[in-house]
Amino acid sequence: MISVPELVTSSLQARLLSEDPIRFIYVLKETILQNGNSYIIQSIGNFGWIDTPLSWAAVIGILFFIAAVVWKAGTKGKTHASVFTMLMCIVLPIVSALYIFYFFYTVGTPVGASTITSVQGRYFFPLLLFFIYGVYLLLIRLGKWKAKIVCGIGAFFIMTSCLLTLYNRYYNYSKVFAEPDVLIKLIEENTIDVKESPYIEVRKTISIPLPSKTGYKLAGFQLVVHDRGEEIAMSVPYGFILKDETGNIMMQGFLDLMDIQYPGVRTKTFQPIRITSTKVILDLMPLVESPNNRYLELVREADLPRIHPLYLSQ
Repeated sequence: MISVPELVTSSLQARLLSEDPIRFIYVLKETILQNGNSYIIQSIGNFGWIDTPLSWAAVIGILFFIAAVVWKAGTKGKTHASVFTMLMCIVLPIVSALYIFYFFYTVGTPVGASTITSVQGRYFFPLLLFFIYGVYLLLIRLGKWKAKIVCGIGAFFIMTSCLLTLYNRYYNYSKVFAEPDVLIKLIEENTIDVKESPYIEVRKTISIPLPSKTGYKLAGFQLVVHDRGEEIAMSVPYGFILKDETGNIMMQGFLDLMDIQYPGVRTKTFQPIRITSTKVILDLMPLVESPNNRYLELVREADLPRIHPLYLSQ
């Protein structure tokens, strides 16, 4: 079996981020959405039993208590701390937290993964003390504007949250696909046997034509992966490029390690792009040569891998 540490290559991970810096923002967002709750609990301390986590009611209460202490402290007394000191106490913890995420993404996370591993909330606790002190200094300087600014920020987040909720509920069709389960149904009906069907080992760049639907929006694709039982489905990191008939690049990115939606089916989604050409080509390429790791093995139909484009419903 292939071990996860073999997938971690800091130099390659750093190079991929340098070629696509926006990807780090996406990875950071996915990590916080997935692990943010545990970071908060780990940062303030888990005061429950070892096998019984602290109730979220207590967590929220502690956070409000900390906020109340900072607010009250900011209403009394004066400080001689400079603006520079205040800014450093606020900015440096934020920058340090970003570096912690970047460090663990490059040296402790499989190449191309969509979330950061190995980060724990306790790493941020020393930064939290400086950040709280910086907020305390800021509250003192705000003076009579303090309450208005804090209320304004709170109102902004509440309104933003409501608007995003309404948008995702009624207007967001970015993941509503026209035929999302075609490959899964074929596997369930044994039309495709992911263990016995012939497959292609992707050791070099291959080009796969996609059925084009002019005027539709393409938001991803699915591949059928040869099933080896309990082994990891992919170790060597892969990139992909979507091109039109003239060779112009429409979309490029990476296949994440955990893109498996269903046994034997690897799903990759991205921001929807409108198809204006009659021909769409997917280039799939390994990013490194690694004879000790496993390459992607795609179940094929004739001489091409089975692929299903994910077009949005009209």
